[in-house]
Amino acid sequence: ANLINRDEKLTHHFGAHMSLESTDYLLGEIAHIVRQLLAKGAHEECLHMLERSLEIKTKLHGANSENVKAEQLELATVYHHMAVGLLHPHNEEKLSKVPKANLATAKKHLKMAELLTTHSPKQTQTSTQPELHHRRVRLRSSVLTELTCLYKHEGHLRAALQVATKALQLQDRNKLWEQKAATLLNIAALQSSLGKHELALHCAQKALDVVLQMEDDSFHMSCINLAQMPHPPEPSPEIRDKIFHAPLQVMCYMDIGTEYEHLHQYSTALENYQVAYKLAYMALGPQHPFTIKTKASYTEVFQKAVGK
Repeated sequence: ANLINRDEKLTHHFGAHMSLESTDYLLGEIAHIVRQLLAKGAHEECLHMLERSLEIKTKLHGANSENVKAEQLELATVYHHMAVGLLHPHNEEKLSKVPKANLATAKKHLKMAELLTTHSPKQTQTSTQPELHHRRVRLRSSVLTELTCLYKHEGHLRAALQVATKALQLQDRNKLWEQKAATLLNIAALQSSLGKHELALHCAQKALDVVLQMEDDSFHMSCINLAQMPHPPEPSPEIRDKIFHAPLQVMCYMDIGTEYEHLHQYSTALENYQVAYKLAYMALGPQHPFTIKTKASYTEVFQKAVGK
């Protein structure tokens, strides 16, 4: 509160018609206060200060200036941080445990962050700060992913699909391959929930293709050979170091197996569950949740196949 009062006194002192020198001084003071507020974790107060700074910079430089875009990115970052804090307290992933009021507030914050990170193609092409553009793209990708999950949790599957498609286009255009793979899996889950299992399978397979392209070429063949091995290799640091995107790969094989199961192609489902389990076992360890889950899925589908 004292920091905000200090800002209001500064603004009042300089008045409505500030010189360029006094404006720069005021902006410098606001930036200093913002850093102090962030260090204290006072994000609500920080929003107030950044909005004040954005207003001044917009009047000074124009709405499309790089200075204003940089300030919008800072503001969007705080909105996103606040939303994530509401949706995932203590790193909790399940939205079902989040109070409805927090979900509603988080959605407002995410929509603000989405709005603040919107750039026209012309603005993107003319940007003179590649690092700023890269930060904006990665933040926007995260914002759209959180919105996708939030809409899915609310049961608004088509709205979630629209947002996920927007995220996918952004990630593909900017070569964010890991995020693209995760978004393809989100789209697969949404299509599956809508009963479109052929489309879901196609998306999950595309996600796997993206992930495998990020790994060493020889790893693709080793994944194929996993299904033919009677027992997975024992976990080792060498294996863990080699498989950079193991959790994502396990999810891909799991989702592919799930869709084949929905399509009643149990033998193919089993093959993918086998790879998922053995990959999880050797890369993540026998006690990892993914390892336990994939083994359970394999056992369940095996019983279905036997009873067929």
